[in-house]
Amino acid sequence: MRGFRWFTVLSAVILSVGAVSCGGDDDGDDSGDTPPPVLTATALAADPTGVPSGEATSGSGDDGAEYTGDDPEAFLDFVLLKPSDITVPDWVVQSDVTTDNAAAAADDPETAPLIDSCGRLLGRVITNFPPDSVAAFFDGTTLAYFSQGTLYETPDGAEECAAAAGARLADCPALARTFGEVFTNPDGVICEPASVDAVGEGSSAWKLTGQTDAGGTEIGLTILVVSFRDSAATYAVGMAVSGIEPPMDELRPYVDLVLERSQEAQGAE
Repeated sequence: MRGFRWFTVLSAVILSVGAVSCGGDDDGDDSGDTPPPVLTATALAADPTGVPSGEATSGSGDDGAEYTGDDPEAFLDFVLLKPSDITVPDWVVQSDVTTDNAAAAADDPETAPLIDSCGRLLGRVITNFPPDSVAAFFDGTTLAYFSQGTLYETPDGAEECAAAAGARLADCPALARTFGEVFTNPDGVICEPASVDAVGEGSSAWKLTGQTDAGGTEIGLTILVVSFRDSAATYAVGMAVSGIEPPMDELRPYVDLVLERSQEAQGAE
């Protein structure tokens, strides 16, 4: 349970940019990246049992209620961002990783006891890329949108783990290292609080700026991320850019969309 550990997938776009910068080829083939259909709350309400395998119904959302069975998988599938949510057309899923409790414990044994203490159920991160990531780099447009969610048995458990993660990631190098090898020098990354209106039940926003290795060429990379909790779930929604100031007004609608879906799935009035 290492916060934003799963976002190492950002290295793919960095390497593709580096390949072009160093004279390599980028065939732009995104075959096989057809995004799965979005599971709508309307469909769930109309037929809560007739959901394809891997897309079960969401929980009731009552205070203290536990999510059981296949609910976590369907819940995260419904809430997290897909390419069809991006206002710019033709985006694709670059990576879609679900992390069960065994994988979470193996990833970070030091914090594994929190899995049982918090009642963690399931985590998932989806990273969306533009159709031509190299062109996006040179055009100074967004390189990626990502959303990560973790579902717990109870709101109290989600709050406990959110507080523990916040304490661990208050140190900037520690926060930078949760992005795997994206930043070449985590100790040199600059972390700045980002201005954002409150989201959900406790939120924070950070801008991380540092250098990354693009096929032997160092380029600047900035990640803007908003983390928040909604009842029994915690989230991180963010974007990656290079050479520009990441616009919060561009990211905020996607943050609000994830929150809205989370509230709907958990039965918020």
